[in-house]
Amino acid sequence: MIEIVAASGPTLAHWVMLDPEALAGCTILLAADDMFTGEYVRECLCGSGARVIGPARTVRQLAELAEVGEEIDCSLISLTLAGQDTTEIVAALHLRPAPVVVILRRGQRVDGRLAALPSLSSPFGGFQAVDEVVVALRQVSNRPGGSSISEPT
Repeated sequence: MIEIVAASGPTLAHWVMLDPEALAGCTILLAADDMFTGEYVRECLCGSGARVIGPARTVRQLAELAEVGEEIDCSLISLTLAGQDTTEIVAALHLRPAPVVVILRRGQRVDGRLAALPSLSSPFGGFQAVDEVVVALRQVSNRPGGSSISEPT
């Protein structure tokens, strides 16, 4: 079951020392290949104030969530889900105003047309996922139609 989750009460983020306001008001589409990574990253994003759609664990789930009509501020997507390539969905998401961050397995590479996308290579910490999303959101905040996120104070 895929669910939309918002943080409420103590979360994993309290243990990994995340800023509970870093992603306040942001909606993140999440797709992760394995259950542990998906739940861990979801908890960290929620603990940083984000509303998370997912995690999707298959290409079909990702395609369905991407088309739901939710306004997404950023997507954090594994390049492979259940052994299937997500490149076409990532490319379609990249055409939208919201940034896309890809999750790569160790040694995995992004193909040429998407090579400029920000990425996280496994293994990574939850704080790194949050930081990468924050940086991606800041980079598009000045583009017309782009998401906005405040600079740290």
